[in-house]
Amino acid sequence: MNGKTLASCALIVLWIGSISAFSESRLGRFENSLPKPTRSTRSATPSHSSSLAASLIETLFVDVLVEGLFYGMAYGGLNSVALVYPFAWTDDEALLHRVPGGALIPFAAAEVSHQWIDSGTRAWDWRGEFGLALMGVTVRRTFYREKKADFDLDTTQIHGVYRMTFGERFEAGLAFGALELKGRDRRDGFSFGLPMRWHSRHGWGIEYRPVWSTLEETRLADHDLAVVLGWRYAYLRAGYRWFYHSDASLDGVQLGVGLKW
Repeated sequence: MNGKTLASCALIVLWIGSISAFSESRLGRFENSLPKPTRSTRSATPSHSSSLAASLIETLFVDVLVEGLFYGMAYGGLNSVALVYPFAWTDDEALLHRVPGGALIPFAAAEVSHQWIDSGTRAWDWRGEFGLALMGVTVRRTFYREKKADFDLDTTQIHGVYRMTFGERFEAGLAFGALELKGRDRRDGFSFGLPMRWHSRHGWGIEYRPVWSTLEETRLADHDLAVVLGWRYAYLRAGYRWFYHSDASLDGVQLGVGLKW
C-alpha cells in the first residue's frame, strides 16, 4: 500500500471519528433522544381501558388521601400566613416572630450556581424566588454548555408555589408551572414540583427541589439536593443535581451562593 493510499485512509478515519464524536455529544445525545416537537392536535377520544379495580383504587385515593392532604395543606398555609401576619389562631409562639432574611418563605431570594457535569460539560444556574406568606413564584434558568461539540442547551422553569410551613424549621410547597427546553429545537410543557427545605437553629439546613415535567410524549425529572449554610440575608449551598429522562441524563456536583430577604 503506497503513501497516498495510507493518507486517504487516515483522512477517512478522522472524518468518521469526528462525526461519531459529535453524535456522542452529551448535550446532543440528551436532546436528540427526545421526540421531535410537534404541534399536531391530539385526539380527544377518551380511553376505555380502565378496569373496575383501577376505578375503585382511584376513588379510595380521592376520598381518603386527598382529604387528608387537604387538611395538611390548609394547616401549612395558615402557618405561613402567621409567620408574616401574626394572628390569634396560632398556638405556636415561634411562628409569631419571622425576621427579615429568615430561611423560610422569603419575600425575595436570588441565587447563582455552577455545575460540573463532566470534563467538557458545565452549567450555570440562576434562580429567583418572590412571594408573600403562602403564595410565591419561582423562576429558574439553566445554561448547559459543551465545549468540544460547541453545543448549547438552555432550560427555563416558571412555577407558582403554594408555600406551607410546619413549625418554625420546615417548609414544603406545591409548584405548578411550565418547562421550556431550547437546543436545536424548542420544546415546552407542563411542570410540577414539590420543593422542601429544613433549617436548623444553627444556620445550616437541607433543601430538596424535585420537579417533574412532560414535554409532549416525554417525561423529564429534575432533582436538586443540597446542604445549605446560611446567615441572615446570605447563604452558601453545595449539592448534586440530576436532570434526566429515560434515555439520557445531565447530572453533577453543584455549588452556589444566594441572597434572601
